[in-house]
Amino acid sequence: MPDRLTVSLPGFREILAYVTSGHGVALVGAQTSNFYPRPGLICIPVGGNATFDYALVWRTDRLRTIAEAFLRHITPPTGS
Repeated sequence: MPDRLTVSLPGFREILAYVTSGHGVALVGAQTSNFYPRPGLICIPVGGNATFDYALVWRTDRLRTIAEAFLRHITPPTGS
């Protein structure tokens, strides 16, 4: 048996279903239990000085005009 098993799932809800079915664990944001309440889902804070960074992600093959405008607005100009 391998030391670890990694499973690739298509989305966040599938990850939660996998975890609540007893098949694994996942590292998620602390707000998960508030936004995605599930019977059998237990969220335990990570101890120490752990941080959780956020990032924007998007499909590279298509980006709507409003999304492009948002990205221009939040991206600092070059040289700042």
